[in-house]
Amino acid sequence: MIEAELRAKGPYSLRASGRAGSDATRVVAEGVVTATITVEDQLERVRAWQRGDGVVCVRADSEAGVEHARFILGLIVFTTGFLYARRQRWGRVALDWSWLHLPILGSVIRKVTISRSLRTLATTINAGVPMLEALQLSGGVANNIFYEETWNRVADQVTSGKQIYEALEGNRLFPSTLLQMISSGESTGKLGQVLNKVSDYYDREVATSIKSATSMIEPIMVAVMGGVIGTIALAMLLPIFTLSSHVG
Repeated sequence: MIEAELRAKGPYSLRASGRAGSDATRVVAEGVVTATITVEDQLERVRAWQRGDGVVCVRADSEAGVEHARFILGLIVFTTGFLYARRQRWGRVALDWSWLHLPILGSVIRKVTISRSLRTLATTINAGVPMLEALQLSGGVANNIFYEETWNRVADQVTSGKQIYEALEGNRLFPSTLLQMISSGESTGKLGQVLNKVSDYYDREVATSIKSATSMIEPIMVAVMGGVIGTIALAMLLPIFTLSSHVG
């Protein structure tokens, strides 16, 4: 009776019914195979315990747990030491010097730091903040101990009667063209406007440098990711090989 109804609906209904039946059969078969594999795996573990191989399994698991605990402990010690060093002057000097002398990103960090300091100095000057406080704020936002101490020394020298470009002369952290722009702004009385334009220029330079640095870093990142994936694969496979050698 059902077959007659399907024939009455046409050949498409018969094909659909056959396809649905085959799909259902395949799903059931896959479920049976998966359940069989799971059961076989559990039975193999039971047989291993009965043969005494479970001791080897426990020993391998305990060794892996010890290695994992050592890794976690080392990570905690490293993080604590890094945070402690970051709060000390010697630690800040070492870390900030390393940031400024990175092979590819060092120049980008320099430009970002200079742009941030000049933007703050221009904003505070245009807002009518006293020069001494403006220079101290510029050093505070630098987020680098070398630039921070440089701006503080500039503030001390400006207090004694020097101009900003005179206080910055001979400093390797600031290019000579920047000093010329600062000197021009101070002589014309438009230091805030000049610093804003210089900061805009450095922002454009940072964007260009990031693009070029990204194109240079891409091959390095591919190599690093390959190493990370290989390390993860070895970390997953080595315990299996070690366990199989113990069992054998």
